[in-house]
Amino acid sequence: MRVICILLLLCSICYAAPQKRRSSEALSTRDKEFAERLSARHRRIFCGQFNQTQRDETVKYARGVGQDKCCTPDEAVLKVMEDMGMSLAFKGRIKEPSEEQDK
Repeated sequence: MRVICILLLLCSICYAAPQKRRSSEALSTRDKEFAERLSARHRRIFCGQFNQTQRDETVKYARGVGQDKCCTPDEAVLKVMEDMGMSLAFKGRIKEPSEEQDK
C-alpha cells in the first residue's frame, strides 16, 4: 500500500511541474519585440528552445554587430541554430503556408 501511495505521489508531482513556456510571455521586453518580427516557426524556436545566451546572439546577428551585414531576424535564428549545432530539421523542408500559396 505504501508503494502505491508513493508512486501516486511521484506521478502527481511530475504532472504538476510547470511546463516549459514556448511563448514570449517570460522574455525580456527586447526579446519580446524581437520575437514579434519572427515567423511563427522561428518564434517557437527562439522562445521555446533557445536559452538567454542564444537569444542574445540572435539579436546581435540581426543587428549586424561584428559583421559585414545584417541578417533578417529569421536568418539570425537559423545562423544561431547552425552555430550551436542544433538540428537543421527545424530549418526544414516543411514549407510555411505562405510558401505553399506562392506555387
